[in-house]
Parts: sequence; C-alpha cells; structure tokens
Amino acid sequence: MKLSKLFENQLDIEIKNLTTDSRFSREGSLFFCIEGLTQDRHDFIDDAIEKGAVAIVHSKDVKKQEGVVYITVDDVYKTLEHITDLYYDHPSQKMFVVGVTGTNGKSTITSTLRHVLNRLNSSTGYVGTISIEYDDVVEAPSLTTPDVIEMHDILNKMVQKDVQNVALEISSQGLDMRRVDTLDFDVAIFTNLSAEHMDYHKDLEDYFLAKKRLFDILKPEGSMILNVDDPYGKRLYDMDYSQKKISVSFEGNADYVVEDLILKETETRFTLVHKGVKYPVITNMLAKFNIYNLVQVIACVHEKGYPLDAIIPLVLDLPIVKGRVNMIDEGQDFKAIVDYSHTPDGFEKIYQYLRSITQGRLITVYGNAGGRDTTKRRVMGKISDQYCDYIVITEQDRRTEDVSQIKDMMVVDINDTPFVFIEKRYEAIEYALNFAQKGDTVVVLGKGDERFQHGPNGKEPWMGDDEAVRTILKSQNLEMIK
Repeated sequence: MKLSKLFENQLDIEIKNLTTDSRFSREGSLFFCIEGLTQDRHDFIDDAIEKGAVAIVHSKDVKKQEGVVYITVDDVYKTLEHITDLYYDHPSQKMFVVGVTGTNGKSTITSTLRHVLNRLNSSTGYVGTISIEYDDVVEAPSLTTPDVIEMHDILNKMVQKDVQNVALEISSQGLDMRRVDTLDFDVAIFTNLSAEHMDYHKDLEDYFLAKKRLFDILKPEGSMILNVDDPYGKRLYDMDYSQKKISVSFEGNADYVVEDLILKETETRFTLVHKGVKYPVITNMLAKFNIYNLVQVIACVHEKGYPLDAIIPLVLDLPIVKGRVNMIDEGQDFKAIVDYSHTPDGFEKIYQYLRSITQGRLITVYGNAGGRDTTKRRVMGKISDQYCDYIVITEQDRRTEDVSQIKDMMVVDINDTPFVFIEKRYEAIEYALNFAQKGDTVVVLGKGDERFQHGPNGKEPWMGDDEAVRTILKSQNLEMIK
C-alpha cells in the first residue's frame, strides 16, 4: 500500500509491512516509535532504517536521515491503531467477532465456540492461549492477545480464507495496552473474575476495569453475554450500557438458566431454561465451572440466529479442550487428570468437582510461577490443604526465582495435609502417580498441554503435563505386565 493512502500529503512510496520492533524491520517497512513499559522505540530508529525502513512515525525530536520519510504525531500508539486497521482494510468488519474475557474459561469458550459454529457450517477461527486456528491452519500464539499489528494480520489472513467468524481470547493486559481497540466486536463475553495478574494490576479493581474495557469498545449494536452469578458479571450487567445484555445463571432470573445439574465422571446433564422453555442437555464437558462456559457458548450461537434445537445436539460429544479437565486413562485403577488451573479460584473449582467424583484420596501436583504475583502462593496452598489428601509441590515456570523459595511461600498455610517437595516436575508427577491407589484421583495443575516452561534464560522445552502423565502411566502398565 502506498504511504499516501495511509497519511495525507505524503509520498507515493510503497509500504510493504508495519512494525514496532526494529528487529523485524525490512525493506519497505513503516516503523512506529511506540513507548513501552521498558523500551522507547525512538531509540531504535537507526536500526530500523538500517534494516530497510522507509518511513518513521514518531512523537519526539529525532535525528533525520536523507531518503527516509519522518511523520510526527502526538500519539504514536493511537496512530498505529488507526493506520494498522486501514492498512489491512478493516478485517474485523468483514467477520462476526466474539471477544471473551475473564480470569478463567476463555480458552474453553473460544475453542468450543469455534467447534460448534464449524459444525453448523459457519467457518470460524480462534485466537488464544492454546493456538491460532482457522481453515486448515494451526499456529502457536505469541501472546494470549496478539499485538495490534499481528492481530490485524491474523484476521486479514482469515478473511482471505473466507472465515466468517472469529473467537478471540482477550486478556486484561491486551485490553489495558489497547491491542484490540480498533476491532469491530459483535459479541463480548464475560466469564468470571478473581485475583490474577496482581504483579501487573495494582489491585482487583484495576484488574476489573481493564476487563471492563472490552464492553466499553463493544459496537453499539453488539451484544454482551454475562455470567451474572459472578459478582463482577452482575456489576457489568447493572451498568448503564446501551448494548443488548444477555445473562447466564444457575440461580434463576436470567436469560439462560441452568437447572437440575448432574455431574458425572464422563458426562454432565442439565436442563437449560430459555424464555420459559426447558431443553435437556447432555455433554461430555465436565465440572460445574465448565457448564457456565458451555452455556455462554450456546447463548452466543443462539443469539447469532441458530435455534437451540440445532445447537444442543452438537455439545453431546465436544472435542477435548487441550489441558482443560483432561481425564487420562491408560487402564489404571485411579483417575488421572490434567488441568491448566493456576489461580486460587481455578484451584477451588477443580477441587470441588474432583471431590464429588472421588471415592479415595485426592492427590494434587502443582507449582507456582516465578517472577509473577506472589500473593496467591499462600492462598493456593490453603485451598489445597482444605480439599486434598496429599500435596506434591514442584517447579512451574520458575524464571529467575529459586524453586525452594517459591515452595517456602506456598506451604505457609498448609497445616493439615501431608506434602512433599520434589523440584523436577516430571519426577513429581511420577511420584504422585506411583503413590496413587485404587479409587484415588491424581490431578496435575498449572501447565496443561503447554510444551514449555519459563526458566532463567527464557522458554525451556517441557513435554506437557498431559504427555508426562500419559508416559508414566504407560510405563506403569509395562511394569505390571513384567
């Protein structure tokens, strides 16, 4: 695209890509000098030009070079948002866009929404923590919510593949950093809110206000789907928004109400009540907290125009959401479960479900991220102490912190439950699985299917909790055969 199409009164030079990172500058780049939390990209102008940038958008006085166009603006990031949307020809306006925010449940809702809409022959993409998926493309994400340029590039590729809908996980950081402000959201979904990312947000109210931003930027004719059993979801519902509000509840007095919930090991049954009509639902999605997620998916698809009678049969046998309440069965006489839960609220909800289906002991394996919010470490230990019969503490994304120091904070409020500290994650999982007896449940929390750990020098390979459990159980079976 010509620079003159992006900015008034500019030369007709060809812009071949947009970037805020001089390392990715190349011939024909338009370089934006944004100011981040730790870096000011004005300091990297020379590097961007050396790699081929032909135009620079800046807000400070800079030393200019011949043959390069310099565009001075008041707010580089605001300009970046506008120019990126223009450069990619407003891709979100050509799709049905659903944004999902909240502490827990984003991946489950977005990936399930993609599956259901695809089953209804409505081509749908997904962008989130697990992956980027559309058509036959599956890519690893850089962030839960990509930056503004990457997001528009992804959506543009989806449009070129005739993708009709996209489900986006929207993180609080992504909202706070305005990564999605120029997107045209048709639906905004709020799952729940509990303490998380307190190393980034100053307090829970600041965290909520970041999440709220999704509903502030929802287009006027859009709809919001809110879990009103969550106090922050109810708070959003009671706010003075002009957009359509759709409520989901287990407690009645909502647009979509769940009644007669029956939780089992391999399936869940409930009655969905909408506008006075009762719909029986059977699904392989497990745990009460996941049924909130499922009903929000059903509500979203129904509000898009599909009848409930067409939607409900599609949730009977949903694909497993990677790393989310994954039951792993290699023929053992106890349950083995992997779940991505890494917050106090997530711990409590998964433990409550597992307690309801466990005849024997509940054994948990988990760690806590280094270099992140330290306030939740004691709380997660206290919750584990309340619900579990045995606790195995291990490493998890230690970064530059000493794992034993993290452990010392985690065990302060473990008073009644026996625990052991085994630093190496694979060995900790192996210990728990060997310790289990008939009727017990072993749950491995925190990483899910993630194939990496954050170490002192960045990402380190990790096989994934799911694969570790599977490998160890298979090895146990071989030992039994011998």
